[in-house]
Amino acid sequence: MTLVDSVAAAFHATAIRGRRLAPGTIRAWASHGEIERHGQDAAGRTLYDLKQVLAKAGACHVLTTGLDATTLRSQ
Repeated sequence: MTLVDSVAAAFHATAIRGRRLAPGTIRAWASHGEIERHGQDAAGRTLYDLKQVLAKAGACHVLTTGLDATTLRSQ
């Protein structure tokens, strides 16, 4: 499991999907129980499982196919 804060998760999801995902959206998903929180880092930022965020964002197929964002946008 790769744990990241909402800013890092949003960055990765945006890069994979090719559409912006705001960190606030990730925090809202957690507030609504759509994804789980996994504690905090040393700076007090809430951590999320990157794979779970990508799945919720509709980017999980990239993890299993090995395709990159450029390939997906050109399809």
